[in-house]
Amino acid sequence: MTKSKDEQRATRAKQLLDDELLNEALESLEADILEEWRNNKRTSDREELWHTLQGIDRFRTYLTIVLEKGSIEKQLAADYPNIRMFS
Repeated sequence: MTKSKDEQRATRAKQLLDDELLNEALESLEADILEEWRNNKRTSDREELWHTLQGIDRFRTYLTIVLEKGSIEKQLAADYPNIRMFS
């Protein structure tokens, strides 16, 4: 059985989520931005830094959604092999 596009994307998303260097980079960025946010007094600067932190979180969330979507499709295909999935 060939993997669907969603399953292929889920595999890649898992690789990225498990990538040590990528996680190290994101954690370092988060720590640096959070430290700058704590030490900054200007509201506009703090808001920009906060939005940057939220962007990093949204990046991880997106990959997690891609992973879960592919996992669900894989499970459905296993449970219902005679039903064609649409992607």
